[in-house]
Amino acid sequence: MIQKTNARIKAFTIVELLIVIVIIGILAAITIAGYGAVVNNANDKSVQGDLIKIDNVFKQYALDTNGSFPSTLASLSGLGLQLNDKSYMTTNKANIYICTNSSNSQYAVVSMSKSGKRFMVKSEKGVSEFTSSTVWNATTGNWTATCAAVDSTYVPLTNNITGLVGAAWVGWTGVVNGGQYITNLITNPSLENGSTNGISGYYSAPIIADTSKAAYGTFSAKITTNSATYPQGIIFSGDTVAGPNLRYTCSMSLTGTAGKVMNVAGRIYDASGGYIVEGNGAVNITLTSSWQRVSVTFITPAGTGQVNVQARLITADATSVIWVDGAICAQTATSFNYADGNSTSNGWTWNSTANASTSSGPGL
Repeated sequence: MIQKTNARIKAFTIVELLIVIVIIGILAAITIAGYGAVVNNANDKSVQGDLIKIDNVFKQYALDTNGSFPSTLASLSGLGLQLNDKSYMTTNKANIYICTNSSNSQYAVVSMSKSGKRFMVKSEKGVSEFTSSTVWNATTGNWTATCAAVDSTYVPLTNNITGLVGAAWVGWTGVVNGGQYITNLITNPSLENGSTNGISGYYSAPIIADTSKAAYGTFSAKITTNSATYPQGIIFSGDTVAGPNLRYTCSMSLTGTAGKVMNVAGRIYDASGGYIVEGNGAVNITLTSSWQRVSVTFITPAGTGQVNVQARLITADATSVIWVDGAICAQTATSFNYADGNSTSNGWTWNSTANASTSSGPGL
């Protein structure tokens, strides 16, 4: 005969279940905290590594320039840096920032990791944690106070050069994203000051700042050729902050005597303005009565210190009239739409004198 049993399965009480839930929560919190610490530490190390890279290229720059350090967007863009943007705090305008003394013979670069920790590298001092109580303002950066906290003789670079502008990384950081910042090295790209400073005639072609045609703004460069022997044209000069073995893209807009063929190309000088080579990335374009945009891209050769862009006739002609406007040369592989420091609504700014200096902003 089968005997019945009174045994039964004992269930957890509510109290016991609550204890289990609490224990699981504690273990999860410990795991999450541990993981967060690992991630924060990795970001801190990455930012410190970037500061070491910056320190090294600044020192090399000083060796090449008799002791001065890069102090403009254009000179910084020529350093070939590639920062790890994923490790930085991107909600703070001063996430990476540069200070210098009045003679530009010393420098400091300060940065903020995604962990919230702040670090700096100072001339001849190596990388350290920035422990000052000075607050880095998310909107204004609090730049003057920040630089003074590093050293009482330090001040912000002109135009307060940072790693971020809005949500876009500035071109000198080497970060390529939808908001890539670039620097146009051409100092008088659209002749909006009414002068031809920084512009010269190829084979001494006569050039004036003209208002009868303009692709951008009010002025353009008008070339009236007068030589049946030499293929004349125009040269737009860039600032002497370019470097060798880097990719540059230059572009310009042209119109003029229909049917005439123009050759557009880079023209390379050394840092002292000495001629090295021309014809870099050359492209031919047949002129029409409408504006056409043409771009060229190339790798700069050894000794490069200045990148210029030129346009010249393929065949000499003494009766051609040509207009050129909106010249741009930037360290990028992408041909962006034209912009200069007058394009303020698009986030562009002149790096020094308006219409007579390099300009920077997001690639459009």
